[in-house]
Amino acid sequence: MASPAFPLPLAPLVRRSRRAILRAGLPTPWPESPARQLHRWASDMDGLLGELAATGRPWTLDLWRQGWIAVFSSASARQRLQEADPETFGHANDLASLFVGPHSLLLKDGAEHRAGRRRTVGLVGAERLPVFGVAMRDATDEWLDRLEPDSTVPVLDGCQALTLDIILRTVFGLPPGPEHAALHRAGRGFMQAGRSVAGNLAALVLPTTVLRGLALGGESPGPMARLLGPVGTNLPGSAEGRHLMRRLRELIARRRASDSSRGSDVLSRLVAEGALSDDAIRDEVATLLLAGHDTTAVTLGWLLYRLGSRPDLWDALRMEIASCCGADGLVDPARLPRRGLLGACVRESLRLDGLTIGIVRRARRETTVDGFRIPAGTQVNALVRPRHLDPERWPDPERFDPHRMLGERPGPEDLAPFGAGYRRCVGASFATFEMLVVLAAIARRGRFVRPPDLVVDRRQYGAFPGPSNPIPMRWEPL
Repeated sequence: MASPAFPLPLAPLVRRSRRAILRAGLPTPWPESPARQLHRWASDMDGLLGELAATGRPWTLDLWRQGWIAVFSSASARQRLQEADPETFGHANDLASLFVGPHSLLLKDGAEHRAGRRRTVGLVGAERLPVFGVAMRDATDEWLDRLEPDSTVPVLDGCQALTLDIILRTVFGLPPGPEHAALHRAGRGFMQAGRSVAGNLAALVLPTTVLRGLALGGESPGPMARLLGPVGTNLPGSAEGRHLMRRLRELIARRRASDSSRGSDVLSRLVAEGALSDDAIRDEVATLLLAGHDTTAVTLGWLLYRLGSRPDLWDALRMEIASCCGADGLVDPARLPRRGLLGACVRESLRLDGLTIGIVRRARRETTVDGFRIPAGTQVNALVRPRHLDPERWPDPERFDPHRMLGERPGPEDLAPFGAGYRRCVGASFATFEMLVVLAAIARRGRFVRPPDLVVDRRQYGAFPGPSNPIPMRWEPL
């Protein structure tokens, strides 16, 4: 691939960047300038990484302040990161500190990460799912109750409102009411305001601690924030972020002042345990709120879009879950067949449209991947999406075919929508179960139908790829 021509002032910087990457022993530098790479990372990460993967060879990106990222698409690189020990590879979630503080599990390594992960699994892991299932089902039924028969529904927007509702009920223990509505508005406002290329670029270029102080408040952003002045305090999502964090702090203070020992929600259990400070609890629940609901909403939107042109699958799903309903006719989440067609639809959608593009780690010490030297501090991205779309593993890989998943138990080498290894998404069980419950509750009552001319593409959607439109579909109740 030929290197593009660069404006004269940038050419020396580009040459120095390329020489430094080659001297370090990393894979070949990607031929575009760092400035161009940075813009593409902020505006079309999915497309950029897909272009790298299509070459069939490893590359190194230079994202300036974010540093070098060595990108691999080989099975051996995926296995290397999947089996990596915590002393060699740590987190690469630096940008997460824009919305969660230093106590978040996302930003911990080593023993602190292991302890935090055990705590979080105890709060939202597989053993706790039956506690949350009824709330997930009831929230879905209440959403469907508000839909007019045969109306056009922006499914993506609906899923975002629904998954946030579920988080507020299960993580915060907030039933529908004024407090629930206020926190719902604050969460939606913050997430919606932050989805822009300009916001992504600011997050990549400006110091993260400064942006966090500007966006979320209650921090000490330092002298650079004063230099940015009103421009900084009016960055997309900053006002909404400060409002959200203020509400979280107030909610934690009220919960601590009340008798929360009997609550089954995550916040009540954290307060009752008494092991964490208010700031640490805020970071814990903010992680679940902001990292948990939006990703699940986008994945659910894709799933309903895929099912929207398959009335045969809706009918089959309805038949399958008929035996999972109680005497009241409602879906019993504890009885849902995870290995039947319901689970197959979820897994097939995650294969096609999962948001995790690769297993990403930052080297904590010098190591090697596929024979290349990886200096300490370098990020490594072992892409998983090319394997999800590999025709040798998945015939006709672009086709939505849940039946291919029946009887299949693909391992992380073939299917890793939540990443893999010791840092696999800690909320994977919660998110998968939520998708099962929501889909079952919808199928019991009707179906969403895709208009014949509706096309939805993948595009940059904040920090990850998402649908190119709100996915307008027709709601057909039984």
